[in-house]
Amino acid sequence: MSFSRRSTESTELSGLPLEVFDPAPVGVLVCRGPRHVLTYMNAAYRAIFGDRPLGAPVRRAFADLEQRGYLDLLDPVLRDGEPVRVSAAPVTVRCAHGEVERRYFSFSISRIAPAGEEPGVLVVAAEVTAEVTAAEHARTLAEERRRTLLRYENLVATSTEKVWMADPGGLLVEGSDGWERATGRPWEELRGTGWLGTAHPDDRAALAKAWSRAVREVPERF
Repeated sequence: MSFSRRSTESTELSGLPLEVFDPAPVGVLVCRGPRHVLTYMNAAYRAIFGDRPLGAPVRRAFADLEQRGYLDLLDPVLRDGEPVRVSAAPVTVRCAHGEVERRYFSFSISRIAPAGEEPGVLVVAAEVTAEVTAAEHARTLAEERRRTLLRYENLVATSTEKVWMADPGGLLVEGSDGWERATGRPWEELRGTGWLGTAHPDDRAALAKAWSRAVREVPERF
């Protein structure tokens, strides 16, 4: 079998030459027959997956492709005529500068049967790497927020014995039974600034100053 880098003959698809797909912004590939002989690749497809030998079965032409399982979809599409779409499929490709990277594509695979020609399969590949990356980033942020909230809830749950609530001015407006038990003071004595009275007299002035500074540094809306 002879191989060529690019066919010079115009292959027809529903009365139109395949070359109409040359400037398309998405990758277009056509293969013919049960062996899926590679017949056409447009510029976008070659830019993504590299130039491949026309006239070779796709499994041989893409022998270096890591995720070759997608090629198994060609057989049922050609046999049954039912189109298949694969969304956000990961593909490991080698870039023009030699680096290997993982990118994502949505593939549309459908059967073609132009009059007087051997039936084949049309593959359209649209890159969705940016969309997948953005979605993964959003999921990562959401998971980080969820974990942060969970850590906060766990902290509050394990610290409930010593938690109270103050107003924007730093006056206690809601206490806790645990703090009352720890200090031996009823809530009526702790509310407002009364809780400062539970500190040792030598520490009271410094504690009041530190609390006042902390209250001033917290904005009204956080």
